[in-house]
Amino acid sequence: RGKKRKNNMVSVIVFRKGIKVSKRRMIVSVECFNESVNGTLRITAYDPGSSEAFEAVVQHRDTRGMIPPAEGVYLKGEKDKELVDMCKGLQLVKGEHGDTNLILFEKNEWLTKLRMAFDALPKDFTGRASRGNVLDLLRDTKKSIVEFLAGMHDPMNEYVMGYLDRVICFAEVNAWPMVSFDEFKVFLDVPEGMVKEVGKEEEKMSEEKEKDAEEEK
Repeated sequence: RGKKRKNNMVSVIVFRKGIKVSKRRMIVSVECFNESVNGTLRITAYDPGSSEAFEAVVQHRDTRGMIPPAEGVYLKGEKDKELVDMCKGLQLVKGEHGDTNLILFEKNEWLTKLRMAFDALPKDFTGRASRGNVLDLLRDTKKSIVEFLAGMHDPMNEYVMGYLDRVICFAEVNAWPMVSFDEFKVFLDVPEGMVKEVGKEEEKMSEEKEKDAEEEK
């Protein structure tokens, strides 16, 4: 199951199952190239009816614990479930030139679009983008949505804008200098009250500094 790749890299097929991809029954295999916090997976979807095969490469993924200890054994348990859930996001998408590409989508369209935008950002060798670029991405996203919603009187508009403000505020306070997509997704799950609490804490610290300054006088 191990096979040589260029640069002497060995890949191991760790997962193989029948999965529906864009309404086609396909045999989906996942190769793991290295066990690493910054690993690489290659997904192959094979259609036995047409003998067509499609590939997608997933980079900068945590692949620790993904290579079974014995030859000829596929993943089981939580790691198997993780790859099943991942492969449910596979879709066959027609390209601009009529070719068909295997694309790994996130659990919802919103997150998929953000991943595509994130993937277009300059990144370091670990797949992390700079904090400034990530914040610019969020602000540009908000601007685009504001323009899209302009003139539409929908009660949800205020909620959407409030949500984006919370995400941006939370990212400004908590983002590391370099951010991976998985870390970026944490910002999108920020609870409604969390930013308020962060704001309260900052306000309290500011008040304490002012008080200390007054006492020094």
